Amino acid sequence: MAAKSVQEQLQGATAAFRESLDFPEDYIAPAYKHGVALYDHGRYEEAEQVFLFLAACDCTNSALWKALGSARKMAGRFEEAVAAFALADKLGATDPWLLVHAAECLMHLQRYAEATAALRHAHLVSDVTGERAPAFRRRLEALVEGVERALAA
Repeated sequence: MAAKSVQEQLQGATAAFRESLDFPEDYIAPAYKHGVALYDHGRYEEAEQVFLFLAACDCTNSALWKALGSARKMAGRFEEAVAAFALADKLGATDPWLLVHAAECLMHLQRYAEATAALRHAHLVSDVTGERAPAFRRRLEALVEGVERALAA
């Protein structure tokens, strides 16, 4: 019998965690919607708690880690947001906005070299995924200019 992959082990662990809490997988989507509603109403710390719990219940779901990162970013906890965005990226998320948000947090932390790398990665991911929305391109360009100004200062 072949050894289980890391992904399979994580899925098994998260299923066991949900079961231990008596929190069925069917509850994840409605709970996520609740977290989004909290976020949309500016209740970032409460949204963070929902997304943190859901990420623990399904630690292989990159969308949950992105949501957690976004709530942390809006709450001004940039270091923790970067960590959540990094996990989403490592889980294979293909959303270039994820990297843009991470770069914004890194800029707040004055970690400009890492912000530059995140923006380059966002540009590459956007080319692969076809993200060509004008809002995305404007944000990306503005952030690159911001990093360049910060580095020149």
